[in-house]
Amino acid sequence: MDNQDTGLDQFEKHFGPGRAAVQFTSARHSQVQIHFGEGSQETSIFDVVDAPQFSLIHLFLDLKREQIISDNGRREEISSVFMLEGQINSRFERIGGNVSPAGNHHNFLYTPDCGGEHFFRKGRTKVINLNFNPDFVKSVLAAEEQKYARVFGCITSQKPFLLSSTNLPLQTQMLHIIHQISHCPYSGATRSMYLEAKGLELFTLQLEQLDESFTGSESNHLVQSDALKLKETRAYIEEHFLEPLSLHKLALLFGLNDFKLKKGYKLMFGKTVFGHIQELKMEKAWHLLFQKHMNVTEVSDFVGYSSVSHFSVAFRKMFGMPPSAIQK
Repeated sequence: MDNQDTGLDQFEKHFGPGRAAVQFTSARHSQVQIHFGEGSQETSIFDVVDAPQFSLIHLFLDLKREQIISDNGRREEISSVFMLEGQINSRFERIGGNVSPAGNHHNFLYTPDCGGEHFFRKGRTKVINLNFNPDFVKSVLAAEEQKYARVFGCITSQKPFLLSSTNLPLQTQMLHIIHQISHCPYSGATRSMYLEAKGLELFTLQLEQLDESFTGSESNHLVQSDALKLKETRAYIEEHFLEPLSLHKLALLFGLNDFKLKKGYKLMFGKTVFGHIQELKMEKAWHLLFQKHMNVTEVSDFVGYSSVSHFSVAFRKMFGMPPSAIQK
């Protein structure tokens, strides 16, 4: 792996030489873990798996003060960013505004010459990056050129972009995959194949969510005024999902009748109102458990369950594992 290709050379300039431990290498894959700042009060760990289509970089930072790291690289870069904890504020020379995914959010960006500055906040930061081979992404998008026309056009004309102006929340399935990546039970070649598959699965889910966000997946059968009210309803639910909500209350708040709310919400967003609320509660629970600031009982109560056993059943149904597994 070349540090210049992944931007790790900038960390080396900032923290001093890193200690690299090569864990596996083959004709298809390589695995290396790099520690920066050993012996100091600050820690930076990169766990990198290189596959033919992309590099999966699992980054952990524990900083005692805010840091600004400049990247003067002029390489073409297509990357998916999945923030698990903390926040990174980045400014690229040819992308207007800041790129600032916070914990539990993600985005997708293209920079034909990715020089810029990255502001790291004091404290812990955890992030998974998928840095793609540009030819691989172009081949994927070319196969769906009509669906991803805007993205494909930007990349082929080398026009930088941030695909979603609003960082999108990590979906339930994404959180499950990220947990599997973070707790991979394998080593060597098997680990490389497993993480390559999980990285592609994560990218697939991201493309679908970004496509829905960008194109607006609402049906042509919804009139514009109702579609706007349903979007406002969803925004309200995502802000107030821990409060008692009913269809009748939501319908009154946004000028819809119960039937339009039920049918339109499912048609536009692919899930029912209460299915969405349940998903948001479970995602919040996963995030709280992952941060380890609360135990299972406290999280259960926080997201509105009077019974820990009922919460555990709902959590296992959503993620395929008990809530206690997240904190191990």
